[in-house]
Amino acid sequence: MHRHSLVSYRMHDGSRSGQQSERQFVWAVWDLRLLARHEGLCSPDDRAFVSRARRQAIRDYAYAAYCHAHRSDAKAARRFLWWLFRQAPANLAVAVALLGTWIPGVAVKLALATARAARRGSRVRGR
Repeated sequence: MHRHSLVSYRMHDGSRSGQQSERQFVWAVWDLRLLARHEGLCSPDDRAFVSRARRQAIRDYAYAAYCHAHRSDAKAARRFLWWLFRQAPANLAVAVALLGTWIPGVAVKLALATARAARRGSRVRGR
């Protein structure tokens, strides 16, 4: 362990990664492109694992973009979610996150609470 820094870096709005508000989305695009590339290149034994990892990453990034839209920059989040939707049009989480960026947060919380209550009710009746 060294007492002194060996490397330093700076990030600014003009950097390759883009503006601070959009940086997470730039990195997500790089990550998803890498996973898609490896999904096609890996052995058949590993393909299912990489495919699951990519689907999970898509869901996670969609949720992060949805949260970002409600916290700070809806325009950047929607732009990323549109890109994500074009990459995975069959992924329901992406479509829901994109639509959710136009719905007020209070309405989304109410809908989620209602869905959870309905799910709990169906579990009780299904026993």
